[in-house]
Amino acid sequence: MNVASVGEQLALVQARIAAVERSWTHPIDVVAVTKGFGPEAIEVAVGAGCGSIGENYAQELAGKRDVIERLRPQVHFIGHLQSNKVRMLAPVVDVWETCAAA
Repeated sequence: MNVASVGEQLALVQARIAAVERSWTHPIDVVAVTKGFGPEAIEVAVGAGCGSIGENYAQELAGKRDVIERLRPQVHFIGHLQSNKVRMLAPVVDVWETCAAA
């Protein structure tokens, strides 16, 4: 994984988005999901031009806090979150994407 290869893939995705975005009424944003990768994945994604990252493991996201605070990408938390972890993640997460329990 390097900035050049991620940048190439991001450019392809952005070109596909641009092709359909004219007929879409809402803005489209690419979120680089870093689940299962170390903090260097955030550095690579941001270096390649992706301004948003996503994560769905609270502990993993907490372990990436230093790089997030340094690079300041928009952070999405995706999926289920135990209520006892909210306080730990609230200072880092910008967008919460989850379903309420039934």
